[in-house]
Amino acid sequence: MKRVPLSLIKNIRRNGLKIINLRKEDFVKRVRIVKGDETIVVSTEKGLMARFSINKLRPQGRNASGVIG
Repeated sequence: MKRVPLSLIKNIRRNGLKIINLRKEDFVKRVRIVKGDETIVVSTEKGLMARFSINKLRPQGRNASGVIG
């Protein structure tokens, strides 16, 4: 999971813009624009779930890998 301020990605170039480093076996499932007071629910294929405020996920730079979750 990764939280990136929109100001870091507002000027996307014609050939794209890299905003996350992924390992070979990782992939992006979904991207959403959220407000600072929203709650996120994350689930796994095995039925495990986690619920938390978006405020608990600190903003990161474009080249960061994100948070394992």
